[in-house]
Amino acid sequence: MAADIEASLPGRQERLGRPVPEGWLAAAGGLADKLGASAGDRLVHADLHYGNVLAGHREPWLAIDPKPVAGDPEHAVPELLWTRVDELEDAAAIRRLLTVLAGGGELDGERARGWAIVRCVDYWLWGLENGLTEDPKRCRRILAALT
Repeated sequence: MAADIEASLPGRQERLGRPVPEGWLAAAGGLADKLGASAGDRLVHADLHYGNVLAGHREPWLAIDPKPVAGDPEHAVPELLWTRVDELEDAAAIRRLLTVLAGGGELDGERARGWAIVRCVDYWLWGLENGLTEDPKRCRRILAALT
C-alpha cells in the first residue's frame, strides 16, 4: 500500500492542479518509501475511527467495520486524527492528540507521525478526486501541525 501511495502521489498532484504544498508531497513520498520498506505484518484495522469503536459487553470495546491490512498498527492513527481535528484548537492540540493516541496504543510515536503525514497527503488528494471539501482542509491542518 505504501508503495502504491508513493507511486501515485506525483500524478494525482499534477492532475488536481498541485493542491498539496510540494514539501509535504515530497515528505509523504519519502516517508511512504521508508515506512513501507520496514512495515510490520500485524493485522491492522484500516478504517479505525470513533464511529467504528463501540462499547461492548464481552469486552469493554469493540471495533467494527474493519478494512483489514497487514502492516504497522501506526497506520490506523490518521483516521483518529482527522475525525477529531475540528474539535482541536491549534497545532499543539493536534500534536498532543497524536502523542495520546500513540501512547495509549503503545505505538511508536514517530511511525504514527510518519503514517499520519503519508496518509493525510493521500487522503487530501483522494478527497479532492472524490469531491470532498472538508476533509482536504482537515488534512491540511494536520500536516501543518506535524511537518
